[in-house]
Amino acid sequence: MKSRLLVTTTAVMLGSGAPAMAVDVGGGSFSVNAGVTTNYLFRGVSQTDDSPSVYGGADWEHESGFSAGIWLSNVDFESDVTDGTNTATFDANYELDIYAGYDFDLGEDWSLGLNTIYYAYPDSDVSGPVSGVDEDIDYWEVGTSAGWKWFSVGIQYTVWGDVDDGAFTDKDLYYNGGFEYDLGEGFGISAALGRYDFDDADSYNHWHLALSKDAGDMGSFSFNYEQNNGDDSDDVATDDDPKLWIGWGITFE
Repeated sequence: MKSRLLVTTTAVMLGSGAPAMAVDVGGGSFSVNAGVTTNYLFRGVSQTDDSPSVYGGADWEHESGFSAGIWLSNVDFESDVTDGTNTATFDANYELDIYAGYDFDLGEDWSLGLNTIYYAYPDSDVSGPVSGVDEDIDYWEVGTSAGWKWFSVGIQYTVWGDVDDGAFTDKDLYYNGGFEYDLGEGFGISAALGRYDFDDADSYNHWHLALSKDAGDMGSFSFNYEQNNGDDSDDVATDDDPKLWIGWGITFE
């Protein structure tokens, strides 16, 4: 699942519960996940213009610690773009992530992992008489994460991006830390703090609090508060209003 590789980031969509027979593929276990949210926020910024999202994915995990998967969700990226003379519309409607990672076995209370993830937007397009405007917005990250009991930290580095200038090109850094605690009876609480340092755009911080409930065969539910410290003059985090959203997810393995 995407959240497994991006520790404490708020692209997290819940996907637990649903006991089922494990499927062994190539010496590892295979699972699929699906869910809906009232808002898809990635690192404190809505990817769906504050509208609902539907997502799904598939993962393969080997006992050696290697894992790989894919994840798909709708997005709503629509804006006017200009080349100084003409104006056109940029549009993208879905996101496809392809990722892999390796988890090192450090004992029950400790964790350490490496990951790589490619963010693709296959239908991104610019319609109109403009020149010199990027139609493709794919980018590629590598990262590492570590954890102890209830706490985790991570860092992601953008290796490459389709966009020539601005955010999500290369050399961007995302730092995050998080806390998760099992309250018992299927309830859990979590908190996360992240900072996005762009090499060629305005940086910002964000924070996230969540209450989750494992409902067994019915999957998992979460109730979330999220906010960033950007403003309407920034490049990426243009809306600093508090966001309240609900998520439901289920995983079959």
